[in-house]
Amino acid sequence: MSLTLLCVMLLAPPLLVLMAEKSHYLTFTTLEEMMQLGVHALSSSSKPGDLVHVHIEIDPMAVSSTDPDMAVTVPGALTLSRNVEYCQWQELKTQSCETCTRTVSAKDSTTSNESYECNCVTQYNYIKSWNSHLIPSIFFDQPGAHHNPQRDPLPPKSFTLDQPLIIEDKYAVPPSLFQSAYLPKRHIDWVKGAVPKRPTFLAKWFTWAVDTTRYEDLKEIADSRDSLAADEHKFVYVGQGGYFFSPYEPTTFGKLFNLFTQYLEGSLMDWQVGDLMPSCQAGDIRISYYVQDPTEISILAQLQDEATLGMYTSRTTDKQIALIQEGERTVDEMVHVAVSNSERETWIFRALLVLWSLFAVKLVATYLGRDMDASSWSVYLAGTASCYFAVLSGVWIVTWGISLATRDILLSLLAFLAFGSVALSSATPSNTRGGWNSVWCRIGRWAKVPPSWRQEDSYLHHKVVEEQEIPAGEKKDL
Repeated sequence: MSLTLLCVMLLAPPLLVLMAEKSHYLTFTTLEEMMQLGVHALSSSSKPGDLVHVHIEIDPMAVSSTDPDMAVTVPGALTLSRNVEYCQWQELKTQSCETCTRTVSAKDSTTSNESYECNCVTQYNYIKSWNSHLIPSIFFDQPGAHHNPQRDPLPPKSFTLDQPLIIEDKYAVPPSLFQSAYLPKRHIDWVKGAVPKRPTFLAKWFTWAVDTTRYEDLKEIADSRDSLAADEHKFVYVGQGGYFFSPYEPTTFGKLFNLFTQYLEGSLMDWQVGDLMPSCQAGDIRISYYVQDPTEISILAQLQDEATLGMYTSRTTDKQIALIQEGERTVDEMVHVAVSNSERETWIFRALLVLWSLFAVKLVATYLGRDMDASSWSVYLAGTASCYFAVLSGVWIVTWGISLATRDILLSLLAFLAFGSVALSSATPSNTRGGWNSVWCRIGRWAKVPPSWRQEDSYLHHKVVEEQEIPAGEKKDL
């Protein structure tokens, strides 16, 4: 692992947690501000600037969303998402190494033996599959034999309503308001007669096995044959799950250059099983679609003028927010769902912070002159918990402040102190002096940098500490 990548991995998780908690804080405080101002049902007496709530039943024939590049229009869709997949080679690298031992010297000329990987043999394997992103092949071991064309004529994109949604023949909900709508998405498939697949046996017992795909008749996409994507990029509907397909057609010069590259790298006759198996060709593209098409929605927004709903802008944080959720829900229900969804996102990054703490605690212990690798699992886990709660407490203090989250912050600080005291008192002392130089040396060992880049101050610190702790009378007996 490179030193740069390792440093990014050590710094990124706390920053991501901070950003997630900050986003949750802004959402919570903005919704709280809206509730304090008061939300009223949308009516003829509503005035510009009022926070309004309305329930709408969607007429599928009155709204639609369109992808103009593909000439695909879906009736009843509030949003239409273009999902793009690219056929690309992937390089799988495996490395087998022997374990060797070398002697390293500290600044005071003391020495220590350390193990390191040596006589490594790297093996490269390649697989070709559909990916959600392009993979540069220039850094492959065999970029010629496994070339990935970087064509991307129609990148992923989301489309909203073709026209504003009209409420009670007076109020308009602009298409842009649906870009942040929290609504369920489902896949769409065009088949003959719009006949859905037969339900599986598992669908009778498990909700996750129920097919939620929306099926439309093939006639609905007849215009796609004359679209810009079809004319310029040879996109054609192939079905097989609702896919539009565009084959890669390399130029003659591209073919010759690729053969020349293979000759230079020595892979011209280097065939693997994956090269002989029938599959897509690197550079092929396929597109599928997802829609948000509920039959009824609830909206919590601000009346911008006499007839237009829009985002509410917080007076304290400048955050803009409007809620659009599926079904008929009260104001309290909508706010509760929005806060819960926002908090759920923070738990994803908190889980990432737990994994980060497993490594960060070793650096903290190294700085304090402790060796977590030589300590017991219980001490190691206590140190990990202490590191986790320390960062979480700091993030909460920065984002929420003491007044808004006093109880949670105090509990987190108590957990940090309790687990930290256990880990610090029970951890095995290190044979290094600790401090920032020892932290750098540990990071250097993880990144496998040469010993000349990392030199400890001393390797006798553990022995010196032990001698200082033994009373003079006992030393004489020894």
